[in-house]
Amino acid sequence: MTYQDIIPIRRLLKRTWKHFFRPFGGRLYAVQIKAIPPILKGKNVIIQSPTASGKTEAVIAPVIERLLNSSFASPAVLYICPTRALVYDIFERLIQQVSDLQLTMAIRTGEIRQFNPENPQDILLTTPESLDSMLCRNQKNLENIEHVILDELHLLHGTYRGDQLRIDLHRLQKILHHQPQYSALSATFKNPDKIASQYFTPYEVIKIEGQRELEYKIIKIENLSTYSELLSYFKNSGIKKVLFFCNSRAQTEEIGQLLKSIQIWPKESVFVHHGSLGKYERLVAEKEFKKRRNAICVSTMTLEVGIDIGDIDMISLVGPPPSVSSLLQRIGRGNRRENITRAIGLYVTEKERDEFQNLFELAIKGELEEVDRGPCLSVAVQQIFSILYQMRHKGVEESYLKELLNNLPMRESEITSLLRHLQDKEYIQLHRNRLYPSVKVVDLGDRGFIHSNIPGITSYNVINEITGKSVGEIGSFDQINKEFVLSGERWKIVSIQGERIKVSQSKSYYGRPPIFPPTQIHGRYYNLLPSSLKILCCKEVSQMTQV
Repeated sequence: MTYQDIIPIRRLLKRTWKHFFRPFGGRLYAVQIKAIPPILKGKNVIIQSPTASGKTEAVIAPVIERLLNSSFASPAVLYICPTRALVYDIFERLIQQVSDLQLTMAIRTGEIRQFNPENPQDILLTTPESLDSMLCRNQKNLENIEHVILDELHLLHGTYRGDQLRIDLHRLQKILHHQPQYSALSATFKNPDKIASQYFTPYEVIKIEGQRELEYKIIKIENLSTYSELLSYFKNSGIKKVLFFCNSRAQTEEIGQLLKSIQIWPKESVFVHHGSLGKYERLVAEKEFKKRRNAICVSTMTLEVGIDIGDIDMISLVGPPPSVSSLLQRIGRGNRRENITRAIGLYVTEKERDEFQNLFELAIKGELEEVDRGPCLSVAVQQIFSILYQMRHKGVEESYLKELLNNLPMRESEITSLLRHLQDKEYIQLHRNRLYPSVKVVDLGDRGFIHSNIPGITSYNVINEITGKSVGEIGSFDQINKEFVLSGERWKIVSIQGERIKVSQSKSYYGRPPIFPPTQIHGRYYNLLPSSLKILCCKEVSQMTQV
């Protein structure tokens, strides 16, 4: 980056420069130098750049600059994140700059609905499932969208959620009065050209090569004392903040409990983070870990994404991650202020040691795996239900559904077979050559179930008896040993009322993790597919992790 590189961009960002880049001394990252000019020209882009390289500002600053130089109706910017946690993090990161520029921004998720349909805000932060809900219930509020930003797209692509997002973007396009500008962001795509073409066209690929230097060690876990020795090493080496990654929620709880028991780090400075924790517990872990100078957090892949948790001195991986992409995401969270990434791989078996060695070598070479699991056709059922519910008063022509579902892709004969199957199961009704939802589908829609293809699973909501807040969700529990560890704390069951378990903190020395709801490969509506379509789903299923 030279002064000559920065000056032209600074002149182009007449309104947004001082808000997004001046606080950092006017420094620009390589991705910002490459991405800002084409976005300002209105081009669609897919950006592949390493973690912590400034991708968010590279997109949002020029998008807002274009917005301020135009006459627009709100909301004009649709910012889609793969997780609610990332939605909240992006909101916190951008709200001050957005407000200073006299713009408004709102969150719309299943947990938080700041968005006001009567007086819509300028920028809308949401998830794929909430976008689906708005397409059904607040379509008028989406008609003026001018910019669509797809953040951390690698977490969605190749899954049933990514398939749903692709179809919903086609539905969005049908109600817009113009062609929106698209920007997609990721750190770990092997073939960004192939990915982008499935979500929008035309596009320009912006790829920043090179990773930071990687310094790693692979250590065998001989016994529990290995962790004690590791924490002593961290303390003696001046390593103050450590992020441990585990491959399951149960392991996360076990390791968190173990690190607390060693007492080299204060117990109150050891945090646990995973997808089965309640929103309050996750936010506390994120905020406390970020603000403390000396702290440890044990997490699943929930902290792979760009949630701001401050600068991390060391990344420790308990067992090899499932892919090179996942490894890069995890180690990319550490040492963001330096040009070197430090990581430790902890293994039990020789097979795990070899996997670690292979993953680290591939990461250094920058060799990523191809993401192509094949479509999950359960999305076709979800989309049929969503569209029929949206159009429940006037019905839908079969040709409209066929045109939309071709994007999965599905052959016309397969779509016809699915529609007839759903008619036989009494989910669809045919009247005067138009399709309508049955009472069963309308009931699902009224309760908000049709907008998500995330599998519904039986779980118990664990409530702290003192605070009344949710500690998290568990799949089941041991009726004999009624104590367990969750969110890094030990609990005893006070009462069970249906699917709500009230708990109080236990003083016992050790608690076992509960059984967490299982990770599902297929989407919620997989079982409503005819058998001929089930065998076509997710032909290549990569290893899944429990988040």
